[in-house]
Amino acid sequence: MNTQTTNQQSASTNAINVETHQKANVRRISKPEWLKLHSDFKSEINGQKYILSDEGGRGTCLVPVELMATKSDATVAIKTLRRFVSPAQLRTLADGCRSEEMQFFFDKIVEMTGIINGMPQTYQTDGQGEDAIAHLHYFIGDSDFYITEKDMYEEQHQAFGLVKMWERELGYISIDEITHAGAELDLHWTPKPIKDC
Repeated sequence: MNTQTTNQQSASTNAINVETHQKANVRRISKPEWLKLHSDFKSEINGQKYILSDEGGRGTCLVPVELMATKSDATVAIKTLRRFVSPAQLRTLADGCRSEEMQFFFDKIVEMTGIINGMPQTYQTDGQGEDAIAHLHYFIGDSDFYITEKDMYEEQHQAFGLVKMWERELGYISIDEITHAGAELDLHWTPKPIKDC
């Protein structure tokens, strides 16, 4: 192999370091760790946080960073999430926050609250039909509820979306009714168009 070929390979390898790490190695760090890093070693690009890292001698590259939620973050977030889960599921989440798996529950509560806060409100997906994104999924028995819009008023707990029971139907869904009937919010749901549900 000649020197020119080696240099070309090296240049192309360095060019893909950021892309490769974005897909594969998201590093999780605490907020205090992020704050302690010198500004020369951290960056934020389009809302994604990065740190400079020497990954096993492959050269310095940007590694995406995900900040772990704190107990304080989860405490604030649960105030919103509690309107979207059943009393039993809320107790389970609270118990999880006191368990050895607490970090998972802190992160999940903050993540789900972020999804809820970013959801469209009443009529914002009007006309999208089956192309509207189902941001939340509830399930109980053989019934599924896919939520595309939350109510714009905090005191009302209804939403709009797809109900799959005996048939598929778009319409208004009472979050209070389905959660008090035992429906659970799917904590592992990935938002997608309702035509794919």
